[in-house]
Amino acid sequence: MLLLILDSLCSYSAFEEVHPHAPTLMTDVFGNYVIQKFFDHGSPEQRKELANQLAGHIQPLSLQMYGCRVIQKGPTQFNLANPRLHMLPFLMDDMCLILFLLLL
Repeated sequence: MLLLILDSLCSYSAFEEVHPHAPTLMTDVFGNYVIQKFFDHGSPEQRKELANQLAGHIQPLSLQMYGCRVIQKGPTQFNLANPRLHMLPFLMDDMCLILFLLLL
């Protein structure tokens, strides 16, 4: 039921309420689902804004129990031949850049 409601809430006003709290929601037991839904059903602009919030936080989010689910969902939503290359700028400040490059 909650997922059906979230699907219908991906409007501009809902995003404006969620966007300022996205970093906190990404690591929340239920909030990570909200962020994932915006990656699934949000507009391209909304997805890009959320992806920009991942910049510099890839490593801590990927090590966090709920944040890693957001990290897994984010890159899969970009319509590019290689979503890993799209995520590269977001990894520049993270120590996991070396590991990322080894996995390419």
